[in-house]
Amino acid sequence: MKRWARRLLQIAGCGLGLVLVLALVAVAFPEWFLQIEGPKTKADFLVVLGGEPRVRVQRAAELFREGLAPQILVSGYGDCAENVRQLVAAGVPRSAILRECESKSTLENARFSVVELRKAGARKVILVTSWYHSRRAQACFRDAAPDLSFTSLPVTAGMRGYQAPANFVWNEYLKLGYYTLGHHVRPIGL
Repeated sequence: MKRWARRLLQIAGCGLGLVLVLALVAVAFPEWFLQIEGPKTKADFLVVLGGEPRVRVQRAAELFREGLAPQILVSGYGDCAENVRQLVAAGVPRSAILRECESKSTLENARFSVVELRKAGARKVILVTSWYHSRRAQACFRDAAPDLSFTSLPVTAGMRGYQAPANFVWNEYLKLGYYTLGHHVRPIGL
């Protein structure tokens, strides 16, 4: 075998080995790979994304009560009205809640929410979602509005006994890849 062919096989073998190591790390430590959590900081709005409504709404209500933002934008088709109802039941005044009830994907959550956030004059926003969804959500919002500041304060593993279903985590890896390749959304920190 020629020297250049042997060298090419070595490089390919190293590349495959690196991919396998990264895959093992992603499987063994999904929180490390998927979760983005910023510092608790004051913002103009909390945006609670649809899906897994109970835990996300509880987290948003908790952050609201801590005074991190004076308003909440509920984003997402399907569970929007229920999320508003749960927020009010958790003590958030209805007057502090805005709605964006048309989005059917994380990309639409970002695009449609940004319109409402800009109308309201928001500059700093806290995103509330599940830990495994936080990397993709923050990437979508930053892509939709690079001029705004987004921080993720997700529901984390173990918070109030919360455990994400394993299929949600596996699906998130697929969606992260699809959003990166299909929508050119750059995952934060990768």
